[in-house]
Amino acid sequence: MSSRLVEHADAIHASEMAAQRLRTNLSLIRMDPVEWVKDAVRNPDSRISLQGRKWQVSLGNATIIIRDGTFAIENGILQKEQSISVEPLEIPFAICKLPDFSGISVPEPFFFTACTDTECSLICPWDRLPENSLEHSGPWRCFRVAQPMNLELVDHFAGLTRLLVSNRIGVFSASTFLTDYVFVPDSQWDQAREILRSHRFLGSPDQPAA
Repeated sequence: MSSRLVEHADAIHASEMAAQRLRTNLSLIRMDPVEWVKDAVRNPDSRISLQGRKWQVSLGNATIIIRDGTFAIENGILQKEQSISVEPLEIPFAICKLPDFSGISVPEPFFFTACTDTECSLICPWDRLPENSLEHSGPWRCFRVAQPMNLELVDHFAGLTRLLVSNRIGVFSASTFLTDYVFVPDSQWDQAREILRSHRFLGSPDQPAA
């Protein structure tokens, strides 16, 4: 359905008043707001839906409303962008494969267990590695997402992990009911902290994570 709007992207237009409102609402200081909307419609990352007689185009934290049929831009708004921050946990972790869970005592702080049809695995503090561990790796270090996770924050968490991977830092993650944890190799801990701090996922040493 959205292909129809894409096919008519060149027909998208706005009155002078609507264009000025769009420029203000989307903070398009030096850009032609109509051309910006046309580019947004053509952008494969945009989410486009038809609601009644109006198209809704969402790209990033911007949402544009376009009337169907006339392809006139009615409005555009910037949603308040949600972000995440992480806090470093100062203990090293191990991830290990177990024959079963008989060798561990649960619950204990920072024990992440998983059991599938092919394996039993455990993430735990390095000094709590069970004696019946079949294989293990580590030490790993951990960042915990400071906010309770919800669907609106999933993209931000994915962006955090992509940032680390793009800098050649190995990662794996674990989830709990409330939040998420991302683990990096101990040898890359300092590098990961600096990268996350420089991209505002982590506060500076004398500031809280922000």
